[in-house]
Amino acid sequence: MKTWIINESSQYVTDKSFQLTTDKLRQFGIVFETTNMMEATGEPQYENYPFVVSAVIVLDKPSKKFAKEAGLGNSVSKLGAIAQCVSYMGGVPVDHILQDEMKSSNESGIGSNFDLIANQFNATEATVNVQTSQFGTVAAQRGKLSQFKSLHFATEKAAQKYIDYLILNRLFALSMLVGFILDRPINMVGHNGWSQIETMATGK
Repeated sequence: MKTWIINESSQYVTDKSFQLTTDKLRQFGIVFETTNMMEATGEPQYENYPFVVSAVIVLDKPSKKFAKEAGLGNSVSKLGAIAQCVSYMGGVPVDHILQDEMKSSNESGIGSNFDLIANQFNATEATVNVQTSQFGTVAAQRGKLSQFKSLHFATEKAAQKYIDYLILNRLFALSMLVGFILDRPINMVGHNGWSQIETMATGK
């Protein structure tokens, strides 16, 4: 498994074994993005734990149409193409799946899959945030008004610790179930992950 830094807030992780099939066999990866929500929103709830992490599936070689529309031309690098693809249309959100539904044989401890991660952090590093999902991917997959736990981090270092944990313990498990994950809806309209992958591949 390899990790590339896209920019100061994003990184891309993939492996040759991360494969899915559309019109042909394609490699995919995960983009992790760390956002300072205090800077982004100014909302007081983020004052002590401003950093949140999102994770999305993206094709390893998305269409370069997104980069062209951004004025980058045909010479854009692979990471540049991935960054523009995610910026333009997003990816397939999987942070909730990595937290709650994946687990490796390396992990041990008491509690849910989420608890196994949360227990890696003390109060100076992270806090548990509970949200009620009315819209978006979690609501589409788990039902409207379902509750969703996530971690908010005090520092970028703590956020990276969380990403490193997911990379080490849960990405391979996700890769083996990627077809089933893409079958799921990603919004309340009913579009699924495969429709996102098709747009990434074709640029339309």
